Amino acid sequence: MNRLVVYFFPLALLLGCTYGDTISIETTPISNRQYPPPNPNPVEILFRDNNLKITRPYEQICRIEVKGAPGSAGSELVEAMRKKAGELGADAVIDVTQSDIDRERGVALLELLDSSEQEPDRYQTISLVGIAIRYE
Repeated sequence: MNRLVVYFFPLALLLGCTYGDTISIETTPISNRQYPPPNPNPVEILFRDNNLKITRPYEQICRIEVKGAPGSAGSELVEAMRKKAGELGADAVIDVTQSDIDRERGVALLELLDSSEQEPDRYQTISLVGIAIRYE
Protein backbone atom coordinates (compact mmCIF):
# COMPACT_ATOMS: atom_id res chain seq x y z
CA MET A 1 0.00 0.00 0.00
CA ASN A 2 2.77 2.46 0.91
CA ARG A 3 4.49 1.79 -2.41
CA LEU A 4 1.33 2.78 -4.25
CA VAL A 5 1.29 6.10 -2.44
CA VAL A 6 4.98 6.66 -3.18
CA TYR A 7 4.49 6.07 -6.91
CA PHE A 8 1.07 7.58 -7.55
CA PHE A 9 1.13 10.65 -5.30
CA PRO A 10 3.85 12.45 -7.34
CA LEU A 11 2.04 11.48 -10.55
CA ALA A 12 -1.22 12.93 -9.21
CA LEU A 13 0.58 16.14 -8.30
CA LEU A 14 2.05 16.44 -11.78
CA LEU A 15 -1.28 15.77 -13.48
CA GLY A 16 -2.86 18.53 -11.40
CA CYS A 17 -0.24 21.18 -12.25
CA THR A 18 -2.19 23.80 -14.09
CA TYR A 19 -0.96 27.26 -14.98
CA GLY A 20 -2.52 30.57 -15.92
CA ASP A 21 -5.88 30.05 -14.16
CA THR A 22 -5.22 32.23 -11.12
CA ILE A 23 -4.06 35.75 -10.36
CA SER A 24 -0.27 35.81 -10.62
CA ILE A 25 1.96 38.10 -8.52
CA GLU A 26 5.63 38.64 -9.35
CA THR A 27 8.02 40.78 -7.34
CA THR A 28 11.46 42.05 -8.27
CA PRO A 29 13.46 43.34 -5.27
CA ILE A 30 14.93 46.84 -5.49
CA SER A 31 16.23 47.00 -1.92
CA ASN A 32 17.99 44.29 0.10
CA ARG A 33 16.41 45.44 3.35
CA GLN A 34 13.68 43.43 5.07
CA TYR A 35 10.77 45.40 6.50
CA PRO A 36 8.27 44.47 9.19
CA PRO A 37 4.61 44.72 8.19
CA PRO A 38 3.40 48.34 8.25
CA ASN A 39 0.93 49.91 10.61
CA PRO A 40 -2.66 48.61 10.42
CA ASN A 41 -3.64 51.23 7.83
CA PRO A 42 -4.21 49.79 4.36
CA VAL A 43 -1.46 50.09 1.76
CA GLU A 44 -2.06 53.05 -0.57
CA ILE A 45 -2.29 52.28 -4.30
CA LEU A 46 -1.35 55.36 -6.32
CA PHE A 47 -1.91 55.19 -10.08
CA ARG A 48 0.42 57.08 -12.43
CA ASP A 49 -2.55 58.69 -14.22
CA ASN A 50 -3.65 60.50 -11.06
CA ASN A 51 -0.47 62.67 -11.08
CA LEU A 52 -0.19 62.43 -7.30
CA LYS A 53 3.17 63.59 -6.02
CA ILE A 54 4.58 62.03 -2.87
CA THR A 55 6.11 64.69 -0.67
CA ARG A 56 7.39 62.39 2.09
CA PRO A 57 10.79 60.72 1.77
CA TYR A 58 10.58 57.01 0.99
CA GLU A 59 12.63 53.98 0.02
CA GLN A 60 11.72 51.69 -2.87
CA ILE A 61 11.25 48.06 -1.83
CA CYS A 62 10.38 46.21 -5.03
CA ARG A 63 8.55 46.20 -8.33
CA ILE A 64 5.22 44.35 -8.18
CA GLU A 65 3.35 42.96 -11.18
CA VAL A 66 -0.10 41.44 -10.78
CA LYS A 67 -1.55 39.52 -13.73
CA GLY A 68 -5.25 38.72 -13.84
CA ALA A 69 -6.93 35.35 -14.24
CA PRO A 70 -9.68 34.82 -16.81
CA GLY A 71 -12.46 37.29 -16.02
CA SER A 72 -10.54 39.13 -13.27
CA ALA A 73 -11.78 42.60 -12.39
CA GLY A 74 -9.38 45.49 -11.86
CA SER A 75 -10.51 45.77 -8.23
CA GLU A 76 -9.38 42.17 -7.58
CA LEU A 77 -5.92 42.96 -8.89
CA VAL A 78 -5.69 46.14 -6.80
CA GLU A 79 -6.56 44.14 -3.67
CA ALA A 80 -4.00 41.44 -4.55
CA MET A 81 -1.36 44.15 -5.06
CA ARG A 82 -2.31 45.82 -1.75
CA LYS A 83 -2.08 42.51 0.14
CA LYS A 84 1.30 41.53 -1.33
CA ALA A 85 2.76 44.99 -0.73
CA GLY A 86 1.58 44.86 2.89
CA GLU A 87 3.23 41.46 3.36
CA LEU A 88 6.48 43.02 2.16
CA GLY A 89 6.21 45.89 4.66
CA ALA A 90 5.24 48.59 2.15
CA ASP A 91 3.21 51.67 3.01
CA ALA A 92 2.20 52.34 -0.61
CA VAL A 93 2.55 51.21 -4.21
CA ILE A 94 3.30 54.13 -6.50
CA ASP A 95 3.43 54.77 -10.23
CA VAL A 96 0.89 51.99 -10.84
CA THR A 97 -0.05 51.39 -14.47
CA GLN A 98 -2.72 49.12 -15.92
CA SER A 99 -2.46 47.38 -19.28
CA ASP A 100 -4.13 44.61 -21.25
CA ILE A 101 -1.98 41.50 -21.65
CA ASP A 102 -2.24 38.06 -23.24
CA ARG A 103 -1.83 35.01 -20.98
CA GLU A 104 -1.88 31.27 -21.51
CA ARG A 105 -3.39 28.52 -19.42
CA GLY A 106 -3.21 24.76 -19.49
CA VAL A 107 -2.03 21.60 -17.76
CA ALA A 108 1.76 21.44 -17.70
CA LEU A 109 2.27 17.67 -17.77
CA LEU A 110 -0.25 17.07 -20.53
CA GLU A 111 1.54 19.59 -22.72
CA LEU A 112 4.86 17.86 -22.10
CA LEU A 113 3.41 14.46 -23.01
CA ASP A 114 1.27 15.62 -25.94
CA SER A 115 3.25 15.45 -29.16
CA SER A 116 0.46 16.93 -31.29
CA GLU A 117 1.82 20.45 -30.65
CA GLN A 118 -1.57 21.63 -29.48
CA GLU A 119 -1.58 25.34 -28.68
CA PRO A 120 -2.31 26.35 -25.06
CA ASP A 121 -5.51 28.26 -24.35
CA ARG A 122 -4.87 32.01 -24.68
CA TYR A 123 -6.91 34.81 -23.17
CA GLN A 124 -6.71 38.56 -22.56
CA THR A 125 -6.65 39.99 -19.07
CA ILE A 126 -5.39 42.96 -17.05
CA SER A 127 -1.95 43.57 -15.57
CA LEU A 128 -1.00 46.09 -12.88
CA VAL A 129 2.62 47.14 -12.35
CA GLY A 130 3.94 49.46 -9.64
CA ILE A 131 6.74 50.16 -7.15
CA ALA A 132 6.21 49.21 -3.50
CA ILE A 133 7.63 51.84 -1.12
CA ARG A 134 8.13 52.35 2.60
CA TYR A 135 7.98 55.86 4.04
CA GLU A 136 11.07 56.91 6.01
